[in-house]
Amino acid sequence: MHPDHSAQAADQYRAEMERIAREERLAREAARADKERWNRERGKGRDPGHDLAV
Repeated sequence: MHPDHSAQAADQYRAEMERIAREERLAREAARADKERWNRERGKGRDPGHDLAV
């Protein structure tokens, strides 16, 4: 523990802000992955000049 309460509070605040930022980043990455999967399943993003049947 910090002998100085203000330093301890600052550390707790920083840790909380880092946790929130990490959760937000993970949520954005998950949303991006969902969108990419959705586009893949519907054939979007595929090269239109490429015929898979050939």
